[in-house]
Amino acid sequence: MKPRLIAATLFALAFQVVAITPCWAEDITRQSASGGCMLFIKQLLHDPGSAEFGHSQEATVLLKGNRAVVIRSVRATNGFGAKRLEEFMCFIENRNGIITPILVVPKGEKVAQANALYKKWNMP
Repeated sequence: MKPRLIAATLFALAFQVVAITPCWAEDITRQSASGGCMLFIKQLLHDPGSAEFGHSQEATVLLKGNRAVVIRSVRATNGFGAKRLEEFMCFIENRNGIITPILVVPKGEKVAQANALYKKWNMP
C-alpha cells in the first residue's frame, strides 16, 4: 500500500510543477532579450560578419513579463566599407518560448512607432 501512496504523491507533485510552470515560463530574461537583440541587429547589417558588440552588461534592458526593450551598440562595416558605431532599439516578445522581434531599428529612426509601442507595453 505504501509504494502506491508514494507513487501517487510523486505524480501529484509532478502535476503541480507542470501546472505552475506556464505562469512564469513566458517571462523573458535579460540574457535572452539581449542575445536575441544581437541576432536581430545582425540581420539588418550590411556586413553581419563585421559586427562587434560590447559586453552584454553595457546594454540597456527593460523587462516586463514576456516583453523587453533592449538598447545595444554595435560597431560594423557599412556599405562604404567604413566602420560605424550605432545604437539599436529592439522591442522583443517571448511567444511560447520563442524570442520574437516586434521592432528592431537604429535608435532615432521610427521614433513615433517606437514611442507608441513603448507606451502600449507600459514599460517601466
